[in-house]
Amino acid sequence: MIQFQDTIGLDDSITGSEGNDTILAGAGDDTIQALGGADSVDAGDGHDVISGGAGVDTLIGGAGNDVFTFEDGETVGAGEVFEGGSGTDTLLLSFGTTFDGLTLDAGASVEVIDGSDGALFLSGTDGDNVFDLSGVSRLTEIYDIDLGGGHDRFVGGALDDLVFGGAGNDTFFGGDGEDELYGDGGDDLFVVDQTAVGYGEIYDGGDGVDTLRVLSGTTFKDLFAPGVEVIDATADGFLSGTAGEDNIELTDVTSMIGFSNIDLGLGHDSFRGGALNEAVYGRDGDDHIRGGDGSDTLVGDTGDDTLIGGESEDDLRDVIYAGAGADSVDGGYGNDELRGDAGDDTIAGGFGADTVIGGTGHDRLTGSAFADQMFGSDGDDFVNGGFGHDLLNGGSGADRFYHIGVADHGSDWVQDYNAADGDILQFGITSATVSQFQVNTTHTSTAAGERSGDDAIEEAFVIYRPTGQIMWALVDGAGQSQINVQIGQNVFDLLA
Repeated sequence: MIQFQDTIGLDDSITGSEGNDTILAGAGDDTIQALGGADSVDAGDGHDVISGGAGVDTLIGGAGNDVFTFEDGETVGAGEVFEGGSGTDTLLLSFGTTFDGLTLDAGASVEVIDGSDGALFLSGTDGDNVFDLSGVSRLTEIYDIDLGGGHDRFVGGALDDLVFGGAGNDTFFGGDGEDELYGDGGDDLFVVDQTAVGYGEIYDGGDGVDTLRVLSGTTFKDLFAPGVEVIDATADGFLSGTAGEDNIELTDVTSMIGFSNIDLGLGHDSFRGGALNEAVYGRDGDDHIRGGDGSDTLVGDTGDDTLIGGESEDDLRDVIYAGAGADSVDGGYGNDELRGDAGDDTIAGGFGADTVIGGTGHDRLTGSAFADQMFGSDGDDFVNGGFGHDLLNGGSGADRFYHIGVADHGSDWVQDYNAADGDILQFGITSATVSQFQVNTTHTSTAAGERSGDDAIEEAFVIYRPTGQIMWALVDGAGQSQINVQIGQNVFDLLA
C-alpha cells in the first residue's frame, strides 16, 4: 500500500503498488499508474493521465483536461468511480476494455470517450451496467456501444448513438441525437424524452416484449420501431409527427397505452401500421398512410394522399376519409367504408364487401369481388362495381357505369341511371356489337330495385345475348327515353 501526497504542485509521475493505494498528486500535469488494488487517486488540478489498473478504484481528475486510461483486456467492474471535474475529460479505452456492472453517470463529468487505442467499441459484459453519456460531447473511433448481457441502462445525449442491448432487460434513453437503439434479447424499454425526434431514429426491440414510452411534448420526424410490441404515450394522450416530412412505422406494435390517435402533422408524411386498431390523421401535405391489419380509421385531410386499409387477409373493417385533394384510396382486405370527400379521387374497394363514396369531384371508383355499394355523389364519375353483384349510384353529373362483360363480374344494379344527365353504360368487350344487347322491363320487389325507385315504373334489364347475362339492372329504367351503351369508342342507344 502506498500513500502519496504532493504538496508542492509539480508535474509528477507516480506508480502505485498492487495494494490499496491512496495518491494525492496535487496541482500539475501528472501521470499516475495506480496498478492493482482498490486505489483512491486525486490527481488535483492540471492535465492529468490516470490509470487505475486492476481493482475497484476511485479516480478523480480535478480541474483540467484529464485522461483516464485502461490496460488491454481490462474489465472495469462495479463500484469503479471516474470523476473528471472541470475541463474536457476523456476515457481512453484500450483493446478489449469491457465494463461489468459499472455505473458511469453524468456526474462523472467525462466529455470524450476515445477508442483510438484499439478499443473501437464501448462494451459491457454480463453485469448490470449504467452508461450515462448525456454529458459526452464526442466519441472518437467508437463505432458502437454494446451493453452486454445484464439488465443495463443507457442514457444518450446530443450524439448519434448506435447501441446494442444484448441479453437482459435494458432501458434506453436515446437523447437528442439520431440514434439507432437495438434491444436484442429481453424485455426492453425505450424512453423518448426529447422534444423532437429527428431523421433516422430506430428503436428495434428484438426478442422479448419491448416498450416504447413517449413522454410529454415529443414529436417524431422518423419513428421506426420493429420488434416493439407496446407503445405508451400516456403523458400526451396521442402520438405526433412534426410539421415536416415524417415517417412512422409501427408494424409490430400489439398494444397502445394511453392513446388511440396518431397525428402526423403538417408535411408529406408516411405511416405504416400493424395489427392494432389505429386512428391516423394525415393533416396537410401529400401523405402515404397504410393502416395494417386492424380496424383502422385513416384520415388524409388536405393534400393528394394515398391511403391503404390493409394488405393481408387478417385485415379488419377500415374507415377511410381521403379529405380534400386528388387522393388514391385502396381498402385492401375487409368490408370497408371508403370516402373520397372533395377532389378527383381514385378509390378501389379491394377484397371485401365495401361501401365506396366518391364525394365531390370527378371520381374513379372500383369495387371488389364481393357485393359492393358504390356512390359517386357530385361530379362526372367512373363507377366499376368489380366482380360481384353490386349496387351502383352515380349521383349528380354525367356518370359512366362500367361492366367488364364476363360472368364473374356479376349483375349490377344502377339506382340512378339518367340519360338526360349524360349517364352511359360502358361495356368492356370492345368487339361486341349493339345488336347483341336487348333490354327487358319488368317490376321487381327487391330492396335494390323496386323498393329503391318508383313503384309505378318498371326496371330495365340490359342483357348481353351471347351469354344471356344481365349486365345492368336500371332502377326505373323503363321511364328512360334513351339507354346509352358505349362499346369501344362508340356510343349506341339501346332503345333506338
